[in-house]
Amino acid sequence: MSYRLNVPYNEKDEAKRYGAKWNFSEKYWYCSELTDDLRRWYEGAETEQNMVLQADTEETGDASNDPYANYKSVSEVNRMIMVSVDETDCFRTI
Repeated sequence: MSYRLNVPYNEKDEAKRYGAKWNFSEKYWYCSELTDDLRRWYEGAETEQNMVLQADTEETGDASNDPYANYKSVSEVNRMIMVSVDETDCFRTI
């Protein structure tokens, strides 16, 4: 089961420490186990349909038939780079 989380941007690092993951293609935070630390960002039950869509997205990278869905915007690429840099210990002090 997957739980969708509503994590404000300024709390993303804390959410990552507690095990939250970012879905790049759908642009939302989620976790597979809802712990007490993550519960404050959880707003309700995840529906079966959303869970199936999420599983499809994780496997194929896209849940729709849109031919441009695999393209990333500049903002998405910058966000991905920022997350990678944040997760690399040697870059945190820069």
